[in-house]
Amino acid sequence: MFLNEDPKTTSNVIEINGKVGESTNIWSQDKTVLGYTNVAYQHIHKSAQCYPSLADGVVIAGGAGVWTLGDFVEIIPENAIPTAFDIHWIIPEEASASTVYELVLYSGTVGNEVEIARVRTRQSNPVSGAISIPVQIPPQVANSRISAKLASAVGGSSLTISLFYHQYS
Repeated sequence: MFLNEDPKTTSNVIEINGKVGESTNIWSQDKTVLGYTNVAYQHIHKSAQCYPSLADGVVIAGGAGVWTLGDFVEIIPENAIPTAFDIHWIIPEEASASTVYELVLYSGTVGNEVEIARVRTRQSNPVSGAISIPVQIPPQVANSRISAKLASAVGGSSLTISLFYHQYS
């Protein structure tokens, strides 16, 4: 509300109530004060999950040239995670070459992907004592699809990964 506005008007009350929100709001979907508070609370208290779970990691192939991104590879299919979530760690499981990799994560349906994170890592082949790669992404709405592209310093390399994430309630 601005200083020159009348606080008694209905439009101002609706605007203020709309920004306060409901206790069940999620910030990424509702953009309200209570949505932000709920996300902050759930972010601290929800348990970690992995994707894929009880299955092999996802192989992402880089482009043929040096520092050339490969094609999109789906990591988390649409409708696989039924609540809002975010990703905190990328777990390299297998590398095809000892080199530096750049991994780009995307959110969105096929043809509508939007970059949500970009990280670099140096991996050895074979991977031994793999170190998780920290990542921060915007909270994703329920049922979001996550895909990736990969590039490397030597070109033509691949990286097998899994993701650690957590859900919001």
